[in-house]
Amino acid sequence: MFKVGHCSQATDAGSIAVERTEVQGKEKEAEETRRIEEETRKVAEEEKVRAEFEKKEALKKEEIAVQKKLEETSPERKRVLGVEADVHKQKSFVATLKDELITVGTENLEGRARIEALCKDAAGNLIR
Repeated sequence: MFKVGHCSQATDAGSIAVERTEVQGKEKEAEETRRIEEETRKVAEEEKVRAEFEKKEALKKEEIAVQKKLEETSPERKRVLGVEADVHKQKSFVATLKDELITVGTENLEGRARIEALCKDAAGNLIR
C-alpha cells in the first residue's frame, strides 16, 4: 500500500532545495562582499591620488617660498617666507601621512574581509 522509497525521495529533494538556497545565499553574500571591496578600493585609490596631488602642490609651494626667501633682503620678509615654507613642508608631511593611512586602512579592510570569509567557510564546514 505505501511506497517506502517515495518518502525518502521527497526528503532528498527538500534537502537539495535547502542546500541550493544556502549556496545561492552564500554566492549572493560573496558577490556583495566583492562589490563592497571594489568600491572601497576605488575610493582609496581616489583618496591616494588626491593626497599625492596635495603633496606635490605643497612641495612646489615650499620650493617657491624658499627661493623667494633666498632672493629677499628684508629680514622680516625672510622670516615670513621661512614660516611660509615651513607651513608648506608640514602640508606635504600631512599629505604623506594621509596617503599612508589610506594604504593601511585599505589593507585592514582587505584583511578583515579575508578573515570574515574564512570564518564563514569554517562555520559552514562545522555545520555539515
